[in-house]
Amino acid sequence: MAEPFVNRMVEEYRELSERLKKLVVFTKTDKFAELDKEQCDLLLEQKDAMSRYKKVLGKRIETNGGFPAEN
Repeated sequence: MAEPFVNRMVEEYRELSERLKKLVVFTKTDKFAELDKEQCDLLLEQKDAMSRYKKVLGKRIETNGGFPAEN
């Protein structure tokens, strides 16, 4: 059985994955294309940061005996 902190990281990873998936889908919509350039750039920067965070969090989970990371 995983440690409680690992379980919390796994839950955070799952939530982050869902949010990231939704953001990726949004960036492909007409509504996204209608935003001004600054907002588009910021959302793309956010997407990149979330992707990096997901990768690091997955590695932390894996090195603490959790599930193999899905990067």
